[in-house]
Amino acid sequence: MRALKWLAWAFFGNDDDGPIGDVSFNPGRIDTWSFRRAWWLRNPAHNWTFYVIGVAGKTFSRSGIAPKDVFNPAMGFNVCITRYKAWSSAAHYAAGALVALILLAPVELLVWIFGWWALLALPLVPFMVVPAFRVAGWMPFISYQSARVKTYFGWRDRGNFGIKLTKG
Repeated sequence: MRALKWLAWAFFGNDDDGPIGDVSFNPGRIDTWSFRRAWWLRNPAHNWTFYVIGVAGKTFSRSGIAPKDVFNPAMGFNVCITRYKAWSSAAHYAAGALVALILLAPVELLVWIFGWWALLALPLVPFMVVPAFRVAGWMPFISYQSARVKTYFGWRDRGNFGIKLTKG
């Protein structure tokens, strides 16, 4: 039962703005199912991207072209790395090595180490890449802004994970 509550919190909760949205989205603070649904569709899986795979609310460092911004103020690319260390050095490097092994090792090596049932997890590898960066503590970010397009992928300046592609 606790796992279901956690999944509901992670994928449907919003600890920062609540279930009916912030004042800019819902100025009258109307609490109806349609507002709740519209807010969730506008900002799905908020707690997941901020607090589970993200590091919002934690102490982290960020370095790169424009580390305090999502987009480069001079237009063009912004590339940054968010660094978060959750464990002691030994545990941190062990977790990073395990993540690298799972993501980069040939299939034969994974079967030899984990057994034949490791093949069942291969379709999940694309979904493991983003959390793998979080576990390893090196979280990349890249954005591009021009007169025609604005896009980003990765851990933003507040520590949350995000993906965006819009016309400029």
